[in-house]
Amino acid sequence: MQFLEKYPTVAMFFAFFLSSCLLAYGTFPVRMGILTAVLLLLTAVVLRRPLFGNARRGVILMLAATLAAGIWSVGWNDFWAAKIETAAGTTEYAALRITDCDYTAVYGSRYRAEILSSGCLPKHTGVFLETSQNGLANGSIVEGEITYSSLSSLGSGTFDAVRYYRSDRIFLLAEGEPAVTGFRRVVSVRAFFRAISERLTAFLVAHAGRDAGGLGAALTLGNRDHVQDALTRDFRRIGISHLLVVSGTHFSILISLLTALFRRLPIHRRKRAAITIAVIVFFIFLTGGTPSVVRAGIMHLLVQLGILFTRRANSLNSFAISGAVLILINPFAAADCGLQLSFAATYACLLYAADRNNLFRKCTRGLRKSRLRFLFKPLELIVLTAWVSFVTLPLIWLYFGELPLLSIPANLLFVPLVTVYMYLTLAMLILSPLVVLTPLFARLLEVGYAALTSLAGSCSRLGSVVLPVNYSFALFFLVPAAILLLAFPFFRERGKKIALLTGCSLTAVFLMTVGCVRLAARDDVAFTYLNRGIRDSFVVLSENRVLFGDMSDGASGSIPLLTAEMSRLHASEVDAVVLTHYHKKHVQYLGRLAERQIVRALVLPEPQNDDEREVCASLEETAGEYGIDVIRIPAGEAYDFYGIGITVFPRTLLSRSTHPVSGAEIDLPGCTAVLASSSFNQGDPALIEAVNTADVLILGPHSPVYKKNFRLDFDDPPEVMAFCADALSYMEEVPEGYVPIAGQPIRVTGRRG
Repeated sequence: MQFLEKYPTVAMFFAFFLSSCLLAYGTFPVRMGILTAVLLLLTAVVLRRPLFGNARRGVILMLAATLAAGIWSVGWNDFWAAKIETAAGTTEYAALRITDCDYTAVYGSRYRAEILSSGCLPKHTGVFLETSQNGLANGSIVEGEITYSSLSSLGSGTFDAVRYYRSDRIFLLAEGEPAVTGFRRVVSVRAFFRAISERLTAFLVAHAGRDAGGLGAALTLGNRDHVQDALTRDFRRIGISHLLVVSGTHFSILISLLTALFRRLPIHRRKRAAITIAVIVFFIFLTGGTPSVVRAGIMHLLVQLGILFTRRANSLNSFAISGAVLILINPFAAADCGLQLSFAATYACLLYAADRNNLFRKCTRGLRKSRLRFLFKPLELIVLTAWVSFVTLPLIWLYFGELPLLSIPANLLFVPLVTVYMYLTLAMLILSPLVVLTPLFARLLEVGYAALTSLAGSCSRLGSVVLPVNYSFALFFLVPAAILLLAFPFFRERGKKIALLTGCSLTAVFLMTVGCVRLAARDDVAFTYLNRGIRDSFVVLSENRVLFGDMSDGASGSIPLLTAEMSRLHASEVDAVVLTHYHKKHVQYLGRLAERQIVRALVLPEPQNDDEREVCASLEETAGEYGIDVIRIPAGEAYDFYGIGITVFPRTLLSRSTHPVSGAEIDLPGCTAVLASSSFNQGDPALIEAVNTADVLILGPHSPVYKKNFRLDFDDPPEVMAFCADALSYMEEVPEGYVPIAGQPIRVTGRRG
């Protein structure tokens, strides 16, 4: 309660921000229940004066802030946004203005747009526009029939698209083929700075290349349009993905650069503060004003304002005010994972800095007085990095479900390298009028980019660098630990020690439990058949490793299904990818998968003709780019995947179809599963025989055309039979007890021995 007595306003802002973040995840009944409880408690505290003693004022302010956050959240989430969501399923004639291009592909494009005229949506409502038209410029006005749908259709696995895109003021998905009817440039402060950012990005890309210049633009301008997905993947796996997002780290680098320059100039500190404020505001707008950028910017602005008006800024007060201001500006930002991670990391640093007599300083008291005192700063940086990882672990579990084990050494190694890279980029931009120096800086950026990507790729491909922690029992450990850490400032000295010890113990026990569970699950085996439309794929688990198999044409829509199942099986990388046949789309499929996940091996059947050899060569080339080992398996020969046999049958070409009759057999302990298309009876004799002796039989919907009737005769029927609609249409006699394939996964689990 000592904190409430000394800093009641800080507690108020802190309560407003924290309760806004928590309420963003509740439904309307939950929010109203919490609001009612807080209102009753606030009434009791106001009426009963003896309650909480000297801390009464702070408690009243905290409860009032929580009540205000609840009303704010209900008003925006359950009334205004919910009213817009009711337009989902509506088709109307509307006019939209393109504000940004999300992506452009051969088969379609997605643009960010705002409504100009609509019969059911307010003007300037943000939407995604999906259309086959390519090359629509920012400011283009399009009109036509538009069908609205919910953003939930963009979600997959644990990704909540509604919550994620609302924080960026996007509320609906609009689909149609509207015609371009005009052009009206977006005139706003944000559009002005975006034009500057795009021009500077174009300068970096033109001289340093798409990769090196794109990384420089991401670090200094917040423009991540040219950052390779593979680099994002590698940074995420080793726990330094925050370096690719402009946040407090980049602000600190910028402020330190300004401070170093001012030391050499005879400028009064108030003038320095005024110049720094102008630079901070400029940098906020230039980098797009994302929540993490605004948070860092507000905190630095409050510090500089304190210098300007000769008042000392309180770090925790600046932290709380920045959070409250952000939520007031954009209530949907409360559910943004980037914002929450940024605040959690900053909160951890503030807690560490506030405790001047912490355990680390006590333990290193002798070191600071010895000849080895130069080791104190590096050791403190290691401890601080570990402390930040510990505090942010609940959010890492909630959003990512995996813990990068190299986070501490990777941050120590990459933060200086990224700092140098950012300095070089800034120098290249500032000194761009000196044309003679531009090639030199461009070359340095190219060398730096090659070093960063090579080092990050090597670290991310090391074995077991990521620990999956997406277990349900985490709730019983991480939630109490998070509560203790959030309440840390409100405890007295003895309470702080107990809270810290308890929180660390809960986290340590959780990590030990995860290790024990994974060790016990090494003997678990699992096979999962996945289907969406005509796409067939499967996942095999053995020794905590997963294998992906594709029976269809390599459509990218199957990747979210596979990765969601991989997450459910608590795996962090793809140990092997097996293809049952060859299709040109498999090259794109492998590339997209490798951009998102680490893929260790690609298992290919021996090509049977020239067309297959051409696709096979392209696949081997793509695999070489991503460091994937290629294994060729002769038709009918089993590939051993940690004790699980995977057999790909010879493919039979039919004149009436462009797709071959293909199949695969998965030999699990005590169980054999066979996957085939409905035309399996026209395939290889070995496939036909395997179908008749399978324990699990799945006849999927993918190719070729189904025009011949067939009959299933079993001496011993399979325990599990799953048939698609096409197979059922041409069966002369449908066996009893079959399972219709209707998009639901079919799972077979077991255990060795």
